[in-house]
Amino acid sequence: MQHRVEWANLENTVIIQSFNGKWSGHDQEIITQQTFNLAVSVPHTVHVIIDARNVEGFPKVIISDIVPLLEKWVPPNQGLVISVGANQFMRSLANLSRLIAPRATQNLHFVRTMEQAWQLLHKEAGVSLPPPPA
Repeated sequence: MQHRVEWANLENTVIIQSFNGKWSGHDQEIITQQTFNLAVSVPHTVHVIIDARNVEGFPKVIISDIVPLLEKWVPPNQGLVISVGANQFMRSLANLSRLIAPRATQNLHFVRTMEQAWQLLHKEAGVSLPPPPA
């Protein structure tokens, strides 16, 4: 699986997690820790965009194993978490996870496009919209 975790804007207020292909529970652990480390490196609120548009399948792990991991690595300065392009199965699991990982999912939103994600960040958190692609 290929993935990236990086700042999505120059103000370091938005982290983007990009998923490509199949992923495992171990991949999720790495991505979650990388996101945590970036977020706690700054003193202000940090929002997360999860780009799930290119995800293939779901890892063969028990949800009760992966969800507590997500709860453990919630940075104290986490703001909105916006999942882009999650399929219905992933959305259903995330909604079930709200019972097990309330801190990790308390500000979770689902949108279809990156444009919608940025619009939501702008509306709800005052994050500047990125410039249009050249």
